[in-house]
Amino acid sequence: MKRKSFIRGKGIHFTLIELLIVIAIIAILASLLLPALNSARDSALSIACTNNLKTLGIALNQYTLNYDDYLIPVYNIPYEAPKDSNKYAYWVGILCELPNPYQDSASFRRSSGYGVMWGQYYKPHPPKGDFSCPAEELGVQWGGDFSWSHYLLNHPLHGGSFSSDAAYQLPFYKSSRIKTPSLTISLAERAKNPISRGWPAFLYYENANTLNYDRHGAKSGKGRANILYSDGHTGSLTKNAAMAIKSENNQNTIFQVGFHYQ
Repeated sequence: MKRKSFIRGKGIHFTLIELLIVIAIIAILASLLLPALNSARDSALSIACTNNLKTLGIALNQYTLNYDDYLIPVYNIPYEAPKDSNKYAYWVGILCELPNPYQDSASFRRSSGYGVMWGQYYKPHPPKGDFSCPAEELGVQWGGDFSWSHYLLNHPLHGGSFSSDAAYQLPFYKSSRIKTPSLTISLAERAKNPISRGWPAFLYYENANTLNYDRHGAKSGKGRANILYSDGHTGSLTKNAAMAIKSENNQNTIFQVGFHYQ
């Protein structure tokens, strides 16, 4: 006897086999669509991240125009260790007029001089502000894994000094030292340091290992870090590509590429 589905009144009846087939089809379609949706979401977050970098790049350029062609320093109080009371001497504080971290409303106020916003302190979902990558699970923090910013400024390029360690005693530099702006990194996505959360881990970055390749494309095996170059354009680098870049001294010091190094 042949089985078949039928309609009786307003009810539609299916056999168990037919229901299982429908469920299997839905599962197959979901497995096909989810990777595409994840890829689209990752692309959107990456675009938002590069928009942050471009916004910060405009602010960096405005600082240079305001200060006789000098690049904004990473930190500008020589021989003094950075601390919360000196947050305005750090490049993030200079640009966004860092508020008290516990005043949420102030954290979301754009600075009057450069029009950038620091963003949230302890509420990480989702991170907000020009210094926060939207793909990062943790928001910017007052100390911790990402002190002040998810993005790092190129210390060998921009200069700025603190403490008595020679590695941090760099002078202030002018933009004229940049000889190839399209190759010179200004800002890059910073990896957190699992060992040291202090200022040395935050300021001393001169190789590809200090970039964060886990925010964009990592699940697909093509993790990459977003970069802002000195000419204002943005790009991204996989770890292999970043490690392959050599400076004039043939070292993997990508933060020393494209400018007159001392």
